[in-house]
Amino acid sequence: MRGHTWNKKLAIYKSFREHARVLEEELPIETTGPESINIIDCQTSGIKEVKIFIEHADIRYRMDKLLAGQLVGWSRTQIVQYIKSGLIRLNDRSTKPGTAVCTNDCIRILLDSL
Repeated sequence: MRGHTWNKKLAIYKSFREHARVLEEELPIETTGPESINIIDCQTSGIKEVKIFIEHADIRYRMDKLLAGQLVGWSRTQIVQYIKSGLIRLNDRSTKPGTAVCTNDCIRILLDSL
């Protein structure tokens, strides 16, 4: 087996990769989501409940990540705690922070219980 080394095998695989077509352009991502919600302002103005309806979801979003990007005033850690305690519900059910949000889902945030 003289003359056959791991490096030569690697060179074979590298040469095969040259035949693959690589897409260099970035695909545009449409963001038509809602504006951010300032949750502290909602609490101080006496709002007892916030409902967020998911009208369209092409890709899988974790509920905690989605809310962390949309809610101003709460950290992701706080959001995770509120989901675990049942103060943030998905389709009127308690759920886990990593649950995927789908089209036609409703996220309910119970502010009067905080």
